[in-house]
Amino acid sequence: MGPQTFADRQFGGPNEQTFTYSFRLRPPSASSIARIGAAANDAHGTVPFMIDHIVLTVQSCEKSKAFYLKALKPLGYGLVKEYPGGAGFGADGRPSFWIGEARPGYWTDAHGASRSPTHIALRAPSRAAVRAFHAAALEAGGMDYGAPEIRAKYHPNHYGAFVLDPDGNNLEAVINTPE
Repeated sequence: MGPQTFADRQFGGPNEQTFTYSFRLRPPSASSIARIGAAANDAHGTVPFMIDHIVLTVQSCEKSKAFYLKALKPLGYGLVKEYPGGAGFGADGRPSFWIGEARPGYWTDAHGASRSPTHIALRAPSRAAVRAFHAAALEAGGMDYGAPEIRAKYHPNHYGAFVLDPDGNNLEAVINTPE
C-alpha cells in the first residue's frame, strides 16, 4: 500500500455556494488495478471510466438537440443516434450522453420529472476546445454561467467554462492539464 495523503476539495460552480470537504487519498493497490482491469476485460489493468452513459430528461428534445449539436461539436462529440423524442451524442459511433422527453420506463407513479438542475462536466481535448465549446453553446442559446478560465479552487490546472442548457442544466467543458 502506498503512502496516504490528505486533501481538501472544494465543490460548487463559479456562481454557486462553495463547500469543502477533506478526504484521504491512497493510490490503488496492484490487486485493485488488476481486478478492475480484469472486470473491464483489459489485460493492461487500466482503470476504466466509471460512467458508461448519462440520460437527461428535457422539456423539448428538438430545442435541446439543436443546443447540444452546436455545444458538443468543439469537444469532438456529435449526434450518434435518434429516436422519437430522444437523441444520443458521443464519438466513434458510441452514444454516451442521451437526452429524452419521455418518462423513463422504470419510473413508477411515485416518480416525477426533476426540476433540480444537473451539473455535467465533459472532458475537453484542449483549452482551445473549452473556449470553442463556450462560444458555440452561447451561440446555440445557452446562458453563460462561467467564462473559460483557470479555477484553481477545484484543481491547479482546472480550465473550464460553464453554460446553462435550455432546461437550466449546468454543462461544463474542462481540461485539467497544464497548458
